[in-house]
Amino acid sequence: MDTVADPAPQAHLRQWQIGRFVFDPAARTLCADGASERISGKAARVLQLLAEHAGQVISREQLIAEVWDGNAYTGATALTHTVSQLRRSLRATEPDDAPIETISKSGYRLLWPAQRRPATLGAAPPAMPVAAEPAATMPAAATSRLSPRQLTALALLLALLALAAVLLWTRRPGAGAQQAPTPRPMTTLEGVEQWPAYSADGRFLAYVWRRTGGNPRLRVVDLQQPNAVPREFSDPQNLIERPVWLGADRLAYLQAEHGERCKLMTLSLQDGQPRELADCVHVNGAAALAASPDGAWLAFTRRSLKSASGQRLQLRRLADGQERTLAEAPAGLGYGQMDWSHDGKHLAVMLLKDTVAGLLRLDVQSGEALQLIEADKPIWAMAWRQDDTAVVFSAGLAGDFALWQVDRDGGAPRRFSRVENVTSLTAMPAGANGAGAAGDMAASVQLFDDHIERYAAADGQAQLQLREAIRSTSRDLYGDACADAEHVLFISFRSRRIGLWYRDGAQAEPHELPLPEDGTPEPAGCSPDGKFYATAMTPLAGRPGNRLVVGRLDGPADAKPQVIELPAMLSNASWSEDSRSLMLVSDDHNGSAALWRFDLPTQGLTQLSGDQARFGQEVRTEGRRWLYFSREGLRGLWRRPLNDDGSTGGPIELVLEDLAPKDWGNWRWRDGAIWRISRSASADRVLRRDAGGHDQTMLELPAGAVGAYRSLSVDGRGQALVTRKGSAQADLVRVPEAP
Repeated sequence: MDTVADPAPQAHLRQWQIGRFVFDPAARTLCADGASERISGKAARVLQLLAEHAGQVISREQLIAEVWDGNAYTGATALTHTVSQLRRSLRATEPDDAPIETISKSGYRLLWPAQRRPATLGAAPPAMPVAAEPAATMPAAATSRLSPRQLTALALLLALLALAAVLLWTRRPGAGAQQAPTPRPMTTLEGVEQWPAYSADGRFLAYVWRRTGGNPRLRVVDLQQPNAVPREFSDPQNLIERPVWLGADRLAYLQAEHGERCKLMTLSLQDGQPRELADCVHVNGAAALAASPDGAWLAFTRRSLKSASGQRLQLRRLADGQERTLAEAPAGLGYGQMDWSHDGKHLAVMLLKDTVAGLLRLDVQSGEALQLIEADKPIWAMAWRQDDTAVVFSAGLAGDFALWQVDRDGGAPRRFSRVENVTSLTAMPAGANGAGAAGDMAASVQLFDDHIERYAAADGQAQLQLREAIRSTSRDLYGDACADAEHVLFISFRSRRIGLWYRDGAQAEPHELPLPEDGTPEPAGCSPDGKFYATAMTPLAGRPGNRLVVGRLDGPADAKPQVIELPAMLSNASWSEDSRSLMLVSDDHNGSAALWRFDLPTQGLTQLSGDQARFGQEVRTEGRRWLYFSREGLRGLWRRPLNDDGSTGGPIELVLEDLAPKDWGNWRWRDGAIWRISRSASADRVLRRDAGGHDQTMLELPAGAVGAYRSLSVDGRGQALVTRKGSAQADLVRVPEAP
């Protein structure tokens, strides 16, 4: 009796032993030395392919085809980052014991031994014994004695088999049919290319180009003369966002900077002179502007003192400057990117709420609104398809970051393409920029390298020096120093969703903290004693307020936090000195934001200050307690005195003037000094102001290198955590719909 082995991988051998690590592809975990790390889905797939071919070279092309669906544009860079992350996760015990070898101009090879192992401690089931049978023989005469009916049946069977073989051959990938179209770059300049816009006739492409270290330029390309040098235009304030076409020889754009200024501008291609048209509202990265297909009307946002949100959507007729209000943003929401349908009947508009957004369709005549996507998803860009049948948008839905589309009348979203990190997009006219099908999209694809850097002063020196970087193949943002800057709480996209992560010491691997599934966390804060964390979570639609999540950092990694339902939209959590209460901000986008104290034992709310407060910290200096805070849309840092009972009293005072509105959380009071981000055209600086009002430059980085919002944290030893935006690179990419 012989034993026949199963040629396919056995179902019970679901794990791999790779060196000293146990790798579970389904759970995406690496375990060794009593520790476990969960890696990204793409990293798990790459490692599985390398393990299945351990000791053999796997080409980059094969890995990109298997893991990134053949998308060579985004896959090439992502593969490099993924392999780097795997090398960090597979920590070698010896310097020369690298787990993965790079084969120049070829691919990668797993050097460590890899073998399948049972998923449990039980023994693998034995192979099934099969009795050996002698080969059957047939008398020679019998083979020639088929009846006519049998011969006919045999001929029919052979014909069917031949037909099936032909069908299988013609339907296999690449045989008898073209491969599915893949994204391909349209521009590959140094720096960032974004905000593509096509003229109505499809002849011209306009986009904004920011060369690394330079000012933005508006470029106009004549697609009928591909070898001609593009025309370039500048703005006197070096601020250009979201160009849109107004006929064949004129453009409009936003001269905008978050919270500082927003002017609606027009630009004639004849004389190249920008002209101011109207005031507007701009949120960082939102760029709310659209033009009607005939170029006669502009849609943009203005401030409103009447609406609950503080924003209204305006339509302006260019011929005579007449304006009318199309809609008022709902309470707690603001307007983001918008796009006019090609038939001129509708506007698609992003509704912004903290870290998430939704999609709205507005009838431009009646103002009637239809909610396409509830305001509970991380959405970054959107545009109508060329035939107006659907709106395409860039989002992370259920952990799947891709381009999605939703029908013009609503319904369940479906994937348009697996392209990630799209920050702006527009529909391409058929045949624009080379041959292509109608329905393709032009997208600005950002190659993100956002990460967190730790800086500390060397012995005998005052200025900070780089000690380490916390980075992954995804984005790591808004690091907060807990017990010290080696213990870091941060937001990350590592698990293909916006999650909250914690690193428990300089040598530890970060792990994701458990949070409710139905919501998106905001930048979080550690308690002064380093034992607790708190974050406000923007909920899914249908809830009246945010959720406050409070958990322990000194307990088991999977310990569930306390989830507190808040009665209103409260955000930007920061801790009091005694770790017993939190400061939260009620933000309705209309300038009436206020700071509140949330007492954890009683769960009571007490208003501390109106003052358009955006982010606050309790400070003890000059022999008394103070409330220091930044203000919505205003430069500077302010303060009010605190009474013994914790309430505010006394007049408001301006403490410093150079904190930009987008840096509302980029400051910290630490041991009698104010640390902050100060920006100029030449550099981003970390400044420390002592009690005497003297500033000291602790760190200087290239202009625009430091992230906005809450990208600075300082510990008690003067170590700083800074969110770095990394090298800026974004290209315009032609994206077809995936079949």
